[in-house]
Amino acid sequence: MATKVKGIKVGVNIMQKAVTFVANSVINEQLRIAHGRGLDPSYLQSNLEIIENGLRTWLSEQKIHALLLQVFLPDREDALENWETIFIYYADPIEEVRQLPIKDIEKACTSLAKLPPGATYRIFASVDPDASEVAGWVSGVPKPIISMTEKVFKSWGFHDIGVEIRYQGGEFGA
Repeated sequence: MATKVKGIKVGVNIMQKAVTFVANSVINEQLRIAHGRGLDPSYLQSNLEIIENGLRTWLSEQKIHALLLQVFLPDREDALENWETIFIYYADPIEEVRQLPIKDIEKACTSLAKLPPGATYRIFASVDPDASEVAGWVSGVPKPIISMTEKVFKSWGFHDIGVEIRYQGGEFGA
């Protein structure tokens, strides 16, 4: 009796791997910034699933342009800091994995002036109008910022998604 040999077809969805890599790295980045600036991580922790679902959905669709972590005082009209994660989509994918410059971000966080008491933060996503709705995300408007300092960190990413992080620091005076 003859036997048949069967195999399992294996495939790798590189685009989905890029989405997973970038989404996980952005979550790590946001947690490190909050920690490095002495902010309460509970906002990120309690909204982690919502933030992650939005990132994965919009990165897969290539509909998210930026994610903004904005630091502010509730009683002020302007923001203290903006940590903007900007997404770039490549038509010609880059094969190498470029790592998040976490050491540079952590160093920047510790070299900045201490935030005033009561400083808090929130996250905004800038997406295309036809991006999918993601449960938990609502419309919002960031506070304006009077930028005194700006720093752009080394870009990173994988395959068809590139990422750049830009810091803008506002005025800390009354």
